[in-house]
Parts: sequence; C-alpha cells; structure tokens
Amino acid sequence: MRVRILITLTLVMLACSGIGIALGFKGQTQLIPAGQGLPDGEIVFIPEGTYDTLGFIYPDGSGYETRNIRLSGGLWDDLKKMSRPGITNWITWSPDGDFLATSFSRYQRSTGIPMLLSTSGEFLLCPDDESSPYSSGRSWIVSDTTLITVDNRSNQETDRVLLLDMETCTVISTLYLSQPDEGISEATLSSQGWLAIARGVKDRGLEILITDPERAKEIVLPGGQWPAWSRDGEWLAYTIYEDGLYVVRKDGSEKRKLVDNPRVGEASWSPDGAWLIYGRRTIYKINVETGEEYELYQGGNHPNWRWASP
Repeated sequence: MRVRILITLTLVMLACSGIGIALGFKGQTQLIPAGQGLPDGEIVFIPEGTYDTLGFIYPDGSGYETRNIRLSGGLWDDLKKMSRPGITNWITWSPDGDFLATSFSRYQRSTGIPMLLSTSGEFLLCPDDESSPYSSGRSWIVSDTTLITVDNRSNQETDRVLLLDMETCTVISTLYLSQPDEGISEATLSSQGWLAIARGVKDRGLEILITDPERAKEIVLPGGQWPAWSRDGEWLAYTIYEDGLYVVRKDGSEKRKLVDNPRVGEASWSPDGAWLIYGRRTIYKINVETGEEYELYQGGNHPNWRWASP
C-alpha cells in the first residue's frame, strides 16, 4: 500500500529538534484555580472513575496529588445539563515539560476537541465547530504549541494526520491521509522524524505503520496499537490487544515482548529510555532491559512520563 504523505520535511525536523519560533502561550482563561498550577510529579495519569481530574506521582510512586479541571465562564456547567463533558482518556506531556496535551469531549472519552494545558493552569482549546479537528487517541506535542493529532470527524471521507498550531487552531501541514480501506486511531512523530501510525485495515485488522523521515521505508507491526517513541527516537513501544507490551527499534529490528499481559494499556518512556510505565487500573513501571517491575499506583489509567522540567 502506497503511503500518501503530504509533508514539508524541513518544518517537521525543525519542530522535532526543539528549534522553533517562540509562539508564546495565550491562555484563554484559567482552567485550574489561580495559585494551583500543575504539581511537580513527573507522571501524569487519569484517576479511575474521573473525567475532570488529573493525578500526578513521582517515578517511585510517591507524592500523589490531583488537580481538578474546570472550564470557567459557565461553559462547563452549561454543558453538564446536556451531557457529561470532560477531558478524554489520553494526556501527554510536551518534550520540554511546559504543557500537557489532551482533548475536551462533550459526549465520550475516546475523541474530542484538542486542548493544551500549561503548567500554570491556563489552556488553549480549539473551537467546538466544524473548523476544528476532532481528535482520536493521544495527541502529542511536537514543540512549542504544535500538536500532531488525528482528525477523524465522522463527516469526512478520510482520516487525517495533522500538524496543528494550537495558538490559532490551524493546520500547519497534513502528514498522512487514510486509504479507503483503513481508519487511523493515533499517530506520533519521533525526535528523528520517524512517523508511527496506528490504524485498522480491512481484512488485516489493527497494525502500526512506521515510515522513515524520507518516507521511503514502510514497516508494519501486525496487531499493534498505541505507539510511543523513546526520547532519542531509537525505540518504539506499543501494545498488542489481549497479548502484551512490545518494544522494537525504529527500523523494525530487535522486536521483543516486554510484558505478557492481555490487559496492558498505553506505555510511556522514561527520559533516559531505561524504563516504561503502563497501566490499566494499576500503573506499573518496568525496566526495559531486565524486566524488573514495580507497582506505582492502584486506581489510575493512561500514564505519561514527563521528560523535562518546565
């Protein structure tokens, strides 16, 4: 299958290297009460049973704190009368630790309007109209306030992998367009410009497609979902449903199963690449080389590890 990629490599590699224009952060309003910025805990997650709360712990499982998310200006309360709005299941740190990326949803926890949350508690939220993408899976901050996200609005013929400027909620570039026989659930871009796309393909099921920066190579990981690049861009972690957690080199070599558990959720790398955290109701930390494993927290989902302090 020929990948149709519409991309400006210079832009992407510039963004991935962390060299970019300082856009500044223009929070629309305060999302967390004044004086209650984000805690110092490097690991963020969604406490079980919540839809408007973030949990934070340190890598040893200590220091549990929460922050309650509230959209001010009456929007949150007004929407509660119609539905159960909140943040979606997934949340990710920016490479520099300045922001969190998530989505706001009125109805369900799997898709929503892209949103950034700063460490001081302010946010950027795309308009809830046809001008905004409706994102599935995790959105990842490439640099500054630029996201890579999947737009899969139901009224579109194709899914789109986008670079999105959250300052203006405008598309910088389209990295990938889905084929007629596939649906895209998530995409992520490594620090070296490698693209990993989680998709479902007719007659094949779930898989992850990896392409190199020149888009000359295509590597397929059958059954894969929830791809996550290591900080150096050399390794990819991913999950196979009802099987376990795997790691593989960016070129598809040295694939190995790290966790044999049918209920493993999404994984996230430590800054040095030595550990992974993953969770499904319980958050675990596992050493990539030795398999040494620790339980960090019971009652949490979708953990993500901050790589740098803001």
